[in-house]
Amino acid sequence: MIYFNSDYVPDQYLLKLKFSELILTIADNPDNSVLQSYFSSILKEPQSVALQRIMEDNFCFNLKLEVFARLSNRSLSAYKRDFLRLYHTTPGKWLLEKRLHNAKHLLSHLGKTVAEAAYESGFENVSHFSRAYKNVLTPHLQLCCKKVEGIAPLTLLVNSPDF
Repeated sequence: MIYFNSDYVPDQYLLKLKFSELILTIADNPDNSVLQSYFSSILKEPQSVALQRIMEDNFCFNLKLEVFARLSNRSLSAYKRDFLRLYHTTPGKWLLEKRLHNAKHLLSHLGKTVAEAAYESGFENVSHFSRAYKNVLTPHLQLCCKKVEGIAPLTLLVNSPDF
């Protein structure tokens, strides 16, 4: 109880050691078979699958590339190299495209507003979403959709089967 009743701050090394001991004690308990299976799956999962799972699970959060690298247990340069090898594009381009696809789904299938779709897809704000749409999707729409007078480009985007 000395740690809880005083201003004494324990050594960080000791805390790390005790935390590791706690995790090992919990994992060693036969009653925790689900936790043991989880730890085992983490260790056996191929790195490419782990990177893919991390990206698919977290693309809609506005995270920096350094955070994605840390989540995948890689340095930033190793993360970028492995990402390029797996997806054949840069993380920034992939995230933008994935977020735009997600926003399109939210707009067309779930009836979300533009603001809701933008925020739920990981865009910083609605103007960021609008700029991304204008820069990325407008050229795409001009290539694959006929110009329709009186219909907003966002309506074409939502109803376009090509994107």
